[in-house]
Amino acid sequence: ILGCSKPASSQKVFILLNEFNYKVEAPQCFKLIYLYQEQINKNPKKLIYCTVLIEESWKFMTAHKIDPYFQAIAMMGRHYGINSIVVSQRISNLNRNYYSQANFRYTFQQNDPHDLKLMKEYGIEPTKLANLPIGEFIKF
Repeated sequence: ILGCSKPASSQKVFILLNEFNYKVEAPQCFKLIYLYQEQINKNPKKLIYCTVLIEESWKFMTAHKIDPYFQAIAMMGRHYGINSIVVSQRISNLNRNYYSQANFRYTFQQNDPHDLKLMKEYGIEPTKLANLPIGEFIKF
């Protein structure tokens, strides 16, 4: 789970992208969110803070491929009032350009050797992560 925290605003939009609306709506949604917020940013008084929740993120990105507007949201979204929450079962399924931009990350138990190696780069001991009780997590 990745997340970004931003200032609260009285005007907020919350968008959920999941497996049911991905094929038709997600690519257009990323583009519209980015382009709309980019225009709004020209008049900061009208900025509407937007949170995009991406469930089953492996359907939207891979470790080596990411939609250009999705990447723009990750890299520049904070400048346009766009927050994002990304959920994935495995860190190795996430694009490094995306998860490197996160303000905070949470991980639950991981057992895949590749995932454990990636988590070790963040200072999390593989044995601790592999033996993490169900329902417990580590924030890093």
